[in-house]
Amino acid sequence: FETDAAVILDGGDGENAYRIGAGNYLQNIRGAVTILGGSQVDELTIDDADVVPVTGDLYQFDRSSDARTGTFIHQRVLLPPLPGVLTSPLLSFSAVESAQLDGNWSANDFVVHATPVGTDLTLRAWGGEDQFRLETADRFSIGGGNYLNHIGGEVTVFGEAIGNLIIDDRNNQAGDVHDVRFGGILGAVKKGR
Repeated sequence: FETDAAVILDGGDGENAYRIGAGNYLQNIRGAVTILGGSQVDELTIDDADVVPVTGDLYQFDRSSDARTGTFIHQRVLLPPLPGVLTSPLLSFSAVESAQLDGNWSANDFVVHATPVGTDLTLRAWGGEDQFRLETADRFSIGGGNYLNHIGGEVTVFGEAIGNLIIDDRNNQAGDVHDVRFGGILGAVKKGR
């Protein structure tokens, strides 16, 4: 869907599938969006796949202090004659078991500082040399320095030309196992103890 105003979507007790952005997230979402998933299985798709910007975009995921609410911000650097940074309003989501970002066709930065507990995240990148960092650069960054404590579900990465996949677990002193598999254009990251 598209919106100019702040919106709260409350899924209640049913199974829900939310698809927001309509192919151009920054153009079509101009108000804050809050998604309350409910007690059944809920899916969120963030759709930015129809855009081919001149510069790559920055997609950022994080979670609130309660560890159950996720947040998403999308930014695009604008070139002259009107330079600047275009930033989307905040998207927040809770009780969503599956979230997916369909990124655009440029070389983008995917940053995953944290995900909500119980939410699996899928990142899809098309075209460009995508770099995935589970934290900062089509870079994917995941983990925010402590992957095991910050990532609340599985993270799966798809890209046509993955430049980098960085799992940032530098601040975690425990001995963890990260299951990373690549096959074709798929990269999957699972956490474990």
